Amino acid sequence: MQLRWDKSLETKCFRKNSVEMLEKTMRILSIHMNSSVNGGAEVVYIHGNRLLAEMGHQVAWLSIGAPQDAVRRGELVFYLPEIPDKKIQLIPKLTRHFFNSESVRLAKQAIQEFHPDIVHVHTVFGYRYLSPSVLLPFKERGIPIVQTLHDYGLICPASFFLSHGKVCEACKGRMYYFSAMKCCMGGSFPRSFMAAINSYIKDYAYHYDGLISSYIAPSHFLRQKYIEFGFSPPKIEVIPNAYFQTDSTVMPIEIEKKSRNYLLFAGRLSSEKGVDVLVGASKGLGIPVKIVGDGPERETLQTMQGRIGADNIEFLGKQPHSSMETLYKNAALTIFPSRWYENGPLVILESFAQATPVIASRIGAIPEFVKDCQTGYLFNVDDPDDLRRTIQLALRRPHPEVMEENAYQQVHTEHRQGLYATRLENILSRHIAGSH
Repeated sequence: MQLRWDKSLETKCFRKNSVEMLEKTMRILSIHMNSSVNGGAEVVYIHGNRLLAEMGHQVAWLSIGAPQDAVRRGELVFYLPEIPDKKIQLIPKLTRHFFNSESVRLAKQAIQEFHPDIVHVHTVFGYRYLSPSVLLPFKERGIPIVQTLHDYGLICPASFFLSHGKVCEACKGRMYYFSAMKCCMGGSFPRSFMAAINSYIKDYAYHYDGLISSYIAPSHFLRQKYIEFGFSPPKIEVIPNAYFQTDSTVMPIEIEKKSRNYLLFAGRLSSEKGVDVLVGASKGLGIPVKIVGDGPERETLQTMQGRIGADNIEFLGKQPHSSMETLYKNAALTIFPSRWYENGPLVILESFAQATPVIASRIGAIPEFVKDCQTGYLFNVDDPDDLRRTIQLALRRPHPEVMEENAYQQVHTEHRQGLYATRLENILSRHIAGSH
């Protein structure tokens, strides 16, 4: 069976929209704390900008470190040099975390040289220290600011609603001190205390929500969680993430040539990803398990593998994108055992794009992407026994090509780049119009 996605209609509409937008080109300044690809937030930041530029809009970049590989000729880049964390002394480091005068200077420079119609911000918190101060010059000049949310950092000091491996919402009601009391940041009191202070400063010194015109959530779950924590429902709109690797050269998938002779995990080897659940479920499955990625838990996971005798697991480390496509394509299933409130996982879309269904934990926004018994299977979070049973059930399923086709069609209909770009463009243009 050969699956094809007809790009002609999408390409035609995309080009038509681009031609129309040339008459009302937006000047969009995109801000993110990081310029190198460390995760899904950077993928959305870079590819979202490229899509908007392809639609005829003028895009400029502001970050720490220059996103050189993503920038095209003629685009302006405003950036602060990357300084190794260990080279910043404690007092300047704390000061820069809460108020970065260099960020303010850079924002003013962007206003003077680029004259943005709108600012599209991704993340300004975290170890890169852009800080909310980078947004103040735009607010002072009445330039609308729209933010794409990538995690729960505005309502949870630890960003993940996770404390010591368990889901935690103790800080609800702006009781951020619980983050310090519970040492949510890697078990470190100093880090957790700083995160809590940062959240209080964000709310009570910056009045951060007042800086933002609108929020974009990648899932309905994330939107609802922000609403539960006091955010205004009309202020948060949902744009599901796209499969950003799709382009006019995408090749058809020949399902009958899939080998289906191993299980695959791809992602960061860290506690919130639940890779230990997969390791615990792997022994005795009778099929190889390939684990792709690296992170702080790798040594612990390998020790666990040896202890339980799961010799069917192979740790492959980081792999280039070209290798990942092949790994996804030939896997029987991709396993996604996350234990935190995932909100728009790109790994699921990457797997679907190669016609490989996903077995994922039933938590956060995952059920919005993995449709149980249609494009994959859901299992109980943090339950290796349930994961093992689910894998065994899935491997016995007759006619696996039916679910594989469903997965392929879902990503190429509901998560097209053109659809994502049009939705983003509509939100940005609406807020520009509303600011005049």
